[in-house]
Amino acid sequence: MELNLLCCGISDATLAGLHASEEIALGERRSSLGSVYGLRIQGLDAAARLMQPDDDTLPLLEVRRETTGERPHVTELDEWSAAFGLQGDSGWVRLSREPLRAQLRLDGPYNDEQVLHPFLAMTAAISNWWIGRHVLHAGAFVVDGGAWGVLGAKEAGKSSLLAQLATDGRAVLCDDLLVLDGQLAHAGPSCIDLRPGAADRFGGEPLGVVGVRERIRLRLPRSDSRAVLRGWIVPTWGSTVGVTAQPVRDRLKSVLGNYALYRGPRDPAAAISLASLPVLVLTRPKDWGAMSDASAALLRATRGFGGGG
Repeated sequence: MELNLLCCGISDATLAGLHASEEIALGERRSSLGSVYGLRIQGLDAAARLMQPDDDTLPLLEVRRETTGERPHVTELDEWSAAFGLQGDSGWVRLSREPLRAQLRLDGPYNDEQVLHPFLAMTAAISNWWIGRHVLHAGAFVVDGGAWGVLGAKEAGKSSLLAQLATDGRAVLCDDLLVLDGQLAHAGPSCIDLRPGAADRFGGEPLGVVGVRERIRLRLPRSDSRAVLRGWIVPTWGSTVGVTAQPVRDRLKSVLGNYALYRGPRDPAAAISLASLPVLVLTRPKDWGAMSDASAALLRATRGFGGGG
């Protein structure tokens, strides 16, 4: 191209400008990539502020929005492809393994940030399961450089606990989907989607109904992109605030019971090693006034497991 331009009388200065414009364009294309759930994400440019900076050591997931196509009648999942409906009958996804590509058909005017969370979560779970990672329905926060996964059933108060920890200055690694490469925990989107009662305490941006429920989004500072997992937290309700160690016999059930896919872990032995980490049960009343005490008690307990403090 440069030889042809020179033959046409294009000056060196003009060529330099063209090269500079090309570098800027390349830089803009690169900046559209971000990292989340242990994956490089391409195709959700407007969700960049909820993702970590691009990390070219991670597998690339291309996200495409489709306007046509047939909705899957049933959920399909094998070693090379998947197809499934989105929560709340909001659309569907067809996912291929090689190349790693998600084709989404959305039945509503959802923006890129809403696609990233909550609608990309199952795509990320399947993609990471293919890769051989552990994927759990869990949140995580960071204490003294180490990650603690937060397990629990629906209505256990995981998101409100993470919001309180964030308010108290702790870095929240993820809210709803925890991806582990061995014992290395990857960051999820930099936000927590709260229910209306929790939002009255912590604030947030109303999104309306996205998926199956009303969401109020609490935006978070970016955490580190990854941290080594030190243990697990199981929040539960009780009359007083307290932190106790879960009996060893119950730990495997707590961890395996929160795997994001019914097919379970690729490597059961590795999953057992995750269950061998400390599991702390946090008890607290259903009282917003007790949230700060619960957060403080949890931080004191987790600091007893390495990493200084």
